Amino acid sequence: MNMDKELVVRNLNSKFVKDLILEGEGWNMNKLKIHFDEASIDKIIRTPVSICGMEDRLSWPFRSDGIYTIKTGYHVARNERSAGNNNPSTSEDLKYLWQEIWKLREPESTEHALLLCPWTRAAWFGAYIQCCPTTLTVSSFGKWMMDLLGNIRLNAGVNYDLYSSKVGFLVWEMWKARNLAVYQKTNPNPILVIRKAKLMELEFMDITEVPAKVSTNVTRTGSRVTWRPPLEGWIKCNIDAAFVEAQSLGATAAVLRDHNGTLLSGINSSIVATSPLAAKALAVRTALIMSQNFQMQKVIIESDNQILIQALKSHASITEIQVILEDILHLAREISSCGFTWVPREANSLAHEVAKLIGQGYLCQNWITYNPLSIRNILRKDNFTVSRLANRP
Repeated sequence: MNMDKELVVRNLNSKFVKDLILEGEGWNMNKLKIHFDEASIDKIIRTPVSICGMEDRLSWPFRSDGIYTIKTGYHVARNERSAGNNNPSTSEDLKYLWQEIWKLREPESTEHALLLCPWTRAAWFGAYIQCCPTTLTVSSFGKWMMDLLGNIRLNAGVNYDLYSSKVGFLVWEMWKARNLAVYQKTNPNPILVIRKAKLMELEFMDITEVPAKVSTNVTRTGSRVTWRPPLEGWIKCNIDAAFVEAQSLGATAAVLRDHNGTLLSGINSSIVATSPLAAKALAVRTALIMSQNFQMQKVIIESDNQILIQALKSHASITEIQVILEDILHLAREISSCGFTWVPREANSLAHEVAKLIGQGYLCQNWITYNPLSIRNILRKDNFTVSRLANRP
């Protein structure tokens, strides 16, 4: 079987459809055409399939998370009825009544105000802490906060006071922004909340006279965004993907570097996908497979796609790529220590360049040994950052 056929087979979600398409070494598109139209066939060959044996499950196609709600069910049914008879599905009075029903609010809880409201979740994820509270992980504000501080204590060591203070400042600024929204009808801005919390961190360090070495962990507004090396003993794997939507084709890239910025390895491949998000999810899955093959025990997967990383951190559902997300989480559990982080595009430039060159057909298979000029320039810039960080007092 050639690589193109294997690629398409990996992107099929049903054994029935696989059997229709592949018979021995040849394609049998005639059987597919018996059962499906051209549009359906195109969707079939682009649908991702689990490589870990995950079972299929039903999902509601009118929400991104695949979860059915009465509200979306009502709207879908109303739209179908309207399309069928070309008349309004309800009178103007009933329409107004339903609008008022959907506007009804329940009493706000502490958990919703500080953790689960969409803008507060954005603030938690965008801050240095980069966590994603969800209804699945939040039972009470107190328990969630104690779990977060416990994790910080395990990982921050002697810098626990600094990092725990970040949590306190962020919560305080969230609370103030929430009160302004409730009583002065302002629109809460998660970016502004994060910036105000950082200013409080700087003031706190000035007052407590935290040593300069520790204070450098705080990123000041306006500083240049660059790739950051992992801690010693860890491997950082940056991923990216190039995608041509008109053809549903793309290329993935994953590059592995250590705490010295040394390029250890990399992998790239051509893919069939449904969207840029799906392409990047496939890149993460490939990176984890490579990490397992190399028997790595401490791995950080880094991407510039916020939606993907937030879903992986919070175990949220995204119907379009759910099968890939479940594979990723399954593979991550097989690694002793594995985490996911988001970075801006500027800090993910090496993986981005590799994916772009692969997509354009300009990168040879031994590019790890014989780097093109553009890749050498990125490595030189990133290694300069590593040296600068290492030489700080």
